[in-house]
Amino acid sequence: MRTEYLVKKAQRGSKDAFVKLIESHEAALYRVARAFLSRKQDLEDAVQEAVCRAFSKLPDLRDPGLFDTWLTRIMINCCVDLQRLQRGSFPIDVLPVDDPNRTWDEFTREEESWDVRQALSELSENDQLILTLFYLNELSIREIAQILSIKENAVKQRLYRGRQRFEKIYLQHEEEGGAL
Repeated sequence: MRTEYLVKKAQRGSKDAFVKLIESHEAALYRVARAFLSRKQDLEDAVQEAVCRAFSKLPDLRDPGLFDTWLTRIMINCCVDLQRLQRGSFPIDVLPVDDPNRTWDEFTREEESWDVRQALSELSENDQLILTLFYLNELSIREIAQILSIKENAVKQRLYRGRQRFEKIYLQHEEEGGAL
């Protein structure tokens, strides 16, 4: 209800309402971006671009109740666009966890363990995305299906397979010495 109220207010021109909307969705935006991108600068660029696109397209949003799904779709599109640009110019750098300029906790919840984040990072982009949207962004299967433009059964299948792959990686690392 609060989101819908803020969306309507922002659509009528309230910049403060738009800022509140973005602030309340900032962590979710970073989690989605993290499923696609690894460099801190790329994450920030993608989130900034998504916010700009959302601001310019907000008057076109017909159903304020779908703001979360709509904003997530914009974020995904920004990440894909950035990846497309980078493929043509240079490979995406994968920075190590111990890089002093980058902290994982900027983009994920504090209660997540390092082992879980590391296992998640070893999955394919598709698996990372589906698990991030479901578990970290707490979107429903229906919302994920809308965002990805696929059927709900396809979301269920991807979640099932993603969980299996995650478990395999996680358990494999635990057997190898308890640390990823």
